[in-house]
Amino acid sequence: IKSAQQFYNILRAKIPNDEIIYMSTHVVPMERMERIEKIKEGKIRFAVTTQLVEAGVDIDFDVVVRDIAPLDSINQSAGRCNRNWRGKGEVYVVSLIDEKGQKYSKYVYDKILLGITREILSKYDTIKEQELLKIIEKYYQEVSERMSSNEGRELLDAIYTLRYDSEDGNMCISKFELIEDDYYKVDAFIELNDEAKELWHKYVELKDIKNLFERRNIFNRFKADFYKYVISIPATVENMPPDIWGFKYVNYDSLNDYYDKETGFITKGVTSIW
Repeated sequence: IKSAQQFYNILRAKIPNDEIIYMSTHVVPMERMERIEKIKEGKIRFAVTTQLVEAGVDIDFDVVVRDIAPLDSINQSAGRCNRNWRGKGEVYVVSLIDEKGQKYSKYVYDKILLGITREILSKYDTIKEQELLKIIEKYYQEVSERMSSNEGRELLDAIYTLRYDSEDGNMCISKFELIEDDYYKVDAFIELNDEAKELWHKYVELKDIKNLFERRNIFNRFKADFYKYVISIPATVENMPPDIWGFKYVNYDSLNDYYDKETGFITKGVTSIW
């Protein structure tokens, strides 16, 4: 998230007359949905995002510039380029470095997967789309060979069945990509506007309902709208909002202390991945 925010600020300074969209999991879902719609409508030329766009977000770009990642993750990002076949799409892979001279990718991804990806990509100046399948197969074969036999078989099964994510605990491709977060996350409600104020008020009123079944039923009526203003933040941030009724709560009056309306929650004291 840090590198995306920094690049977003640089880009805004260089092209102040263009609207630039920023998206990460620290932006409330309601705003993310609005920004995605703007992209779909063709109103936005530039978007800066985290890995969020890899996870099934249906948007289309003419050009994608992506920080180095495991090859299948790069391929997913490439899937956001020229989805509608309007012309020739281009994907550029770069390696972002922080102020300490360290690659950002090493904070996020497994070093073995990054190493395999770099080995494969170093053999090419450019890769045409029709070459991708063979290259991806080579990548997964290399990954499988460097794992234990059981892990390798499970990974190959996930690949051949296109099981990228899993909700049932089975092995999936994404399990081999990200370094495990070294922190827990907590849910925060961001009182961004009048609708959010009203939803929070309704949520707090639930405490007066003694019957748990009735309380749950009433909450379910506005739960979907309520969660449009909920984000997950690291439990170790220095600027932790107060805990009210199971959520970290950022009220409207203190919004500027915790939330930037362009880049989302202001994280202090911890590096965030997504």
